[in-house]
Amino acid sequence: MRERFGRELAAVISVAAVLSVGLAIPVTAKAHKPTVESAWCSLKIGQPAARAAAELGRPHGSRAKSLIRAMTRVQSGLKAEEWDQSSGKMGPKPVLLVTLSSGHIAKLQAYGDWPKYPIPATGLSCKAFRTSPHSTVRGPKVYAVGQTMTNGAHQRVTVTAFAQGVAASAFSTPSPGDQCVSVQVALFNGDSSPWDLPLYELTAVDANGQSYDSYSSFDCPSSDSIDSLVPGGRASATLYFEVPLSGRLLLQWTPSSLNPNSVYNTELKAS
Repeated sequence: MRERFGRELAAVISVAAVLSVGLAIPVTAKAHKPTVESAWCSLKIGQPAARAAAELGRPHGSRAKSLIRAMTRVQSGLKAEEWDQSSGKMGPKPVLLVTLSSGHIAKLQAYGDWPKYPIPATGLSCKAFRTSPHSTVRGPKVYAVGQTMTNGAHQRVTVTAFAQGVAASAFSTPSPGDQCVSVQVALFNGDSSPWDLPLYELTAVDANGQSYDSYSSFDCPSSDSIDSLVPGGRASATLYFEVPLSGRLLLQWTPSSLNPNSVYNTELKAS
């Protein structure tokens, strides 16, 4: 009897072992939530506007309110959303800013320490500042150095001087094939509202339509900054750009941010 009981018990154990293997439930690894940095870098120019919120969550924060107001005041069709971040890899006070036009992403700006001098966010696998590759040299007229550009809000920008081959910064040097240039500008606010962060509207554009800002390169000297110009206010500033050694170069003023119908160009030629 003991022998039969032993055989039956062994059979039960064997069946149980088979069942346990057949009914084993696979364990799925828990998916890791993407970081803010990776979510930001997944965004692309031209994607639908809803993609920004899908990747970053609902917009939140108001650190860049003055910049958003400056970008959208002239052109009502534009919209900008921001995501304020706590200190971390991107910087002490990071701000992620997405400019939308015609229902699509038109500009991506990641700042590392708002509202101090516009330093790009760090710790990213992509460029902190990205804009449309179609932001090419265009406009009804190309001005010369010394001529005044005036927009519909009666704001004025005049390039007063331009110099090539400017000495690099004390920390780094331009990439091979590039150089530092300086552009001196005079501003006047003829509008009835404050002109916030006017220098953000100025970029250098080369013959291929590539745009360069004056604040994200550490290879050239630091540019001046202007927080705001009151109605009737005047100011002058010097901007530094890292640009190609040769080829045509313009200073492009976009007061309504990426609106192709509101772009002004001054051809940069040394006097």
